Amino acid sequence: MPHGRPLRAPRAWSELTPAWLTTALAGACPGAVVAEAYVADVAAGTNDRARVHLRYRVGSGPERVFVKREGRWLNRWALTALGAREAEARLVAHGPLPLESPRLLAGAVDPRRLAAVVVMEDVTLRGAVPGSATVR
Repeated sequence: MPHGRPLRAPRAWSELTPAWLTTALAGACPGAVVAEAYVADVAAGTNDRARVHLRYRVGSGPERVFVKREGRWLNRWALTALGAREAEARLVAHGPLPLESPRLLAGAVDPRRLAAVVVMEDVTLRGAVPGSATVR
């Protein structure tokens, strides 16, 4: 990670700045520096999620990523009760899954705020349909 900064879970979509995304993508895209980031297609649910369009100042990386972060407090409490709130964010540390899945690029957990974030491949860039088990 640039400058040794650990990734932290953002409090709002506006915190997905070029600097935050550069830190998030450092492991997957060494040397890449994000110049611009545009958050689009925000949707709320158990987790909030959005596509983030990227442009790079230095190096290269994906043109878009998919970001999932904590939803409303009630959803956070429910996921905590199920033991599922941090599971996806912690998966990032374990490398690729042994099945077809989005490439996990970064994850962070903030237990104090019951918050977690996951940055992953936007599978629509390879023609996949999110939420469909039959269309890759």
